[in-house]
Amino acid sequence: MRPSRQNLVCLWLSVGLYAIAHVLPAITGDPWMFGWQASIACVEGATWSVLKGEPAWLFLFGWLPNPLFWLAVLWLLVRRRRNPRRAGIVTGLCGLAATACASLWFVQASLWFPNRDRDGRLSVGYYAWLASMVLLTWAGFQAAAQVRRAPSAFPQTE
Repeated sequence: MRPSRQNLVCLWLSVGLYAIAHVLPAITGDPWMFGWQASIACVEGATWSVLKGEPAWLFLFGWLPNPLFWLAVLWLLVRRRRNPRRAGIVTGLCGLAATACASLWFVQASLWFPNRDRDGRLSVGYYAWLASMVLLTWAGFQAAAQVRRAPSAFPQTE
């Protein structure tokens, strides 16, 4: 069974929004970063903190949405013909986990940037990035919900 056109459009919109988010400013103020710069800085911070033995959990979990996003996209594209319900559920759960991890930046922004007037603030790139995760989650669960159960070979008797 093929996923509906609406699910594929939603999937590709989330990928497009994800790409756009990386060229928009994600943090404004001091420091000021585009989305791709914030992603690289997050990977760098996570790597160095692990190598030093002092894990910075915000960096570790804050970058996790990126691989989760791509895992979900690939899972839905590759596995949708073999088992569309499972593909949709896995995609939805990966998207949900990515959304939860991406939300950590929103929750922790006040701790990370205590002086909001002078220090960096989350900007449109971050919100587009977060919206791409939400859209992917919806596409995955919607794909799973649209799969109809095949008729049973054995009729129900009561």
